[in-house]
Amino acid sequence: MRLKKGLALLLLLSLLGAFFLPLPGVGAATYTDTTDADFAQGIHENTENVGGNLRLKSGFLSGRFTSRSFGGSAQFWSTLSWDSTLPTLVVSLENDNVGQEPSTLADGSPRVGRVSGGSLVNTRLLDGVYEDIAEQAGFSSGPENLILFWDGDTIPSGWTCISDDPGEPFYYRFPAGGSTYGLMGGSETHTHSTSYTCSGPSATLQKNSGSAVTTATSTHTHTCTITVSTDNHLPPFYTLKVIRYNSGVPSILPSGVIALFPTTSLPPGWTLYTSADNRFIRGGPAVGSGGSFTHSHTVSVSTGGPSQTVGLATDPCDASTAYPTNTHTHSNSGTSSSASNLPPYTTVVLAKATSDVPIPGGMIGMFDGIPTGNWQLLSGPGGILEGRFLLENLTAGFGLTGGTETHTHSDLVITTGAGATASANLDAGTAVTFASGTHTHNVTVSFSAASHLPPYTTVIFAKALCGLRWQHTIENISTTYSSYQLQVKGYTTGDSEKVKVYVWKSSASSWEYLGELSNTETTLTKTFTPSELSSYLSGTNLHVKYESLDNTDEVITTLRVDLCILAEGNVYRTYLKFRVQVSSDGSTWSAELGPDGTSNTYFTSSPASLENIPENNYIRYRAYLSSEHSQLTGAGGPLVHEVTIRSAETGKAWIYTQDATNVSWENAVLTARLLYSDPQAAVRFQYRKAGGAWQSTPWETCENKIYWRRITGLESNTLYEFQAQLTYGGQIQNGGIRTFRTLPSKPVATPLKATLVDSGSAVLNTRIHYASYDSVSLKFWYRPSGGSWISTPPVTGYRATTYSCPISGLSSNTVYEWKVEIETTGENFVGENFVTFGSKILGMAYDGTLGLGSLPGWHGIRVENLPAGAKGMKLELLTSSPSYHSVRVVSDTGGLLYAGNFLSDNGRSKVVSFGFRRAAAAGENVYVEIYDPLGFAFRGRGTDNSMPLTRSGIRYSYSYLDRTGKNVRYYDRTCGLQVLEVYT
Repeated sequence: MRLKKGLALLLLLSLLGAFFLPLPGVGAATYTDTTDADFAQGIHENTENVGGNLRLKSGFLSGRFTSRSFGGSAQFWSTLSWDSTLPTLVVSLENDNVGQEPSTLADGSPRVGRVSGGSLVNTRLLDGVYEDIAEQAGFSSGPENLILFWDGDTIPSGWTCISDDPGEPFYYRFPAGGSTYGLMGGSETHTHSTSYTCSGPSATLQKNSGSAVTTATSTHTHTCTITVSTDNHLPPFYTLKVIRYNSGVPSILPSGVIALFPTTSLPPGWTLYTSADNRFIRGGPAVGSGGSFTHSHTVSVSTGGPSQTVGLATDPCDASTAYPTNTHTHSNSGTSSSASNLPPYTTVVLAKATSDVPIPGGMIGMFDGIPTGNWQLLSGPGGILEGRFLLENLTAGFGLTGGTETHTHSDLVITTGAGATASANLDAGTAVTFASGTHTHNVTVSFSAASHLPPYTTVIFAKALCGLRWQHTIENISTTYSSYQLQVKGYTTGDSEKVKVYVWKSSASSWEYLGELSNTETTLTKTFTPSELSSYLSGTNLHVKYESLDNTDEVITTLRVDLCILAEGNVYRTYLKFRVQVSSDGSTWSAELGPDGTSNTYFTSSPASLENIPENNYIRYRAYLSSEHSQLTGAGGPLVHEVTIRSAETGKAWIYTQDATNVSWENAVLTARLLYSDPQAAVRFQYRKAGGAWQSTPWETCENKIYWRRITGLESNTLYEFQAQLTYGGQIQNGGIRTFRTLPSKPVATPLKATLVDSGSAVLNTRIHYASYDSVSLKFWYRPSGGSWISTPPVTGYRATTYSCPISGLSSNTVYEWKVEIETTGENFVGENFVTFGSKILGMAYDGTLGLGSLPGWHGIRVENLPAGAKGMKLELLTSSPSYHSVRVVSDTGGLLYAGNFLSDNGRSKVVSFGFRRAAAAGENVYVEIYDPLGFAFRGRGTDNSMPLTRSGIRYSYSYLDRTGKNVRYYDRTCGLQVLEVYT
């Protein structure tokens, strides 16, 4: 029989992805209910079949369906599978709304953006009325101040003119781009140093030599003195006032302010400033213009005496002749060629604001320091405005560069005038050639390079980029409901840029991505349980962040938010579970059997193995349908579309990889489930680091159902993959890949949930992995959210696998953060936040009407007249042998306040606490129920609450409270509960 059960399991494994080696065998059978005709052959108890679906009758919260019988010959049962729909119902009771849009976000970063329409009030209803949140261009949180131009008489409020008085940075000075603010240089005028050459005389004569007179030779030259005039080199300019904002960067620019733009296509609220077209921008106390594109210089030449002389003879008989004196000089002047006045420039576009406007994307501003935030530096190294002056050119637009820092002029030839002469009767002849008395010289003047930079002050130029970083804070959130859903609805305009949406997770101190909003209106949601929500809350607030996908573009994107709420309510669920029965004759049936082959369990997950169901001729299933709300019945309740039972096929070999066990930091035990009938078949494992190369264990035979192999030499804290393999007849089949992660090589604490939470105390719990350590020292830290940390006394030499520590003195109705510190290594491990209750009430009244609860198998006590706002309870449970006990709190009205499971303590009493899904109404009555899978929770006689737990060797245990509030006692395996405290 054990072998046959194994075959059934292995067929299930094939359905889950395991592989097998086929051998000759008998066929399998499949039985299915999927139509009304199928379901109609069964027995309905508060159920019905409509439209091919099995469902609860309308208004009934529980029901059972017994199927027709299947089979007819001895079979090994393989799997039970089903297809179903289990809807939930969220009943919204209250919405929490946005109450703040803080300037500093939860992570400490500054807010970027502005409200351009509506307000946060418009996010509270889904009504098509929006809060418009526009990207902010040019956000800066630093101390650097924005500098712009102005042409009006009155300086706007909050701004200071820095060009109207001597000594101010831009008093008759041009702004020039740089990485440092306030460096000054340049001048309005300049001259040049020169060099020259002087030619010989332009005309000569011949006479006889002698000593009567002395004159200049025919090759003489002169030393020269060159004088170059000092001239103005200001380029064509337009003077504007330069104004600086007093407090960084304003959110709104005043009407009339003048700024730079990278294009002539201007944003709304701006018009081209044409007065400065084709002129450089200069600062000054008043608007004006001047300057020219070129300049030239007047150059004067004066010489010394001749460089060479010669003697001449005289003859009274010869005619008188004029000759240059031996000390003659020359002079003259000329005008240099023209040179450009244009310093290094970048063409720009100026525009004037026609109204008060926010900084538009792409606007270029000046700064007295390199700005932080959404500004792109343009005058830094390699920038388009580094070392350049501003030349408005509305034809060329922005970005054309030209101009130079220095210039020279082409060589200038100045012909001197004639020098001083004398006359004498010179002896005729040709022995000597000398300069004519009317001779001149050509003096060629060369100019050195000179700077024509006008007076300037360096300033930082930067372009405004668009960004959005905005936070909605949803306030005053109560943690007394069973379900929460964050809802954000909106869309973007302006361009195609998307906006990312995040929710702040306080326990991790980080933003968790929720989704994105685009041009198409979208609703983003996230659902929380109360315990999940506590790890996101900051006190009683929930933070939502909006951030542009690209915070470096020049087009302003506007986010239109129609809804940002946290919907609070209760979640109601539906349930489905199965058992099966077998029969030899189709009329006498076994007890209901679950996956362990007993009546203690149910099949709850499809597909389910029937390996523990005994071989028999017939089988049928029983489906249990239940609901927590009347709206979740009928067509709106649980629907079973199809149920299938399969029998196993004999004569096949299977292998199925199972989870690794006994995983440590350096080794693990790999396991597999297998069945084969031929001893020649062999099995092994393959394993590897995730994504790496496979390593294999040796092939070996195994005659057991479970095959295992310990592998060693693993790396700590590493993800491994492994698979079981079976070989037979030259074929290798894999049992499917599974993974495990080795443990860290040093101790690790895994925080568990805080337990026994009330209005002023709680118990903190953790699991401990020791690695190679024999013991550890550890302690807990806790604090009100965002407050100061408090530590518990450390424990040293600790060796157990779990550690719990009660803490007291807590504040009521407060979110607490906590963590575990392993002092041995100095590492901390953060636990899930918990929330204390407001107050606790003892001595609630109990009704003596005990017995069956709201569904079969449920038993409980009635608690009457709950106080307004009751949020939870503390119970004492008597637990029997099953692993878990289910507990629920049901209102008289049918609403579910709590449902959960607690681990059995094997017949001992156990104290637990929990919070309701919603706050109770004043005077509300509830049933507190426990599910008894064994049928031993029933009311009987006996009220002695002081009876010891054992008497005469017979074990007694707590069960219910009777009408007088006394404990009723029963024999072993009973289970029950009593209410100790109620919390508000």
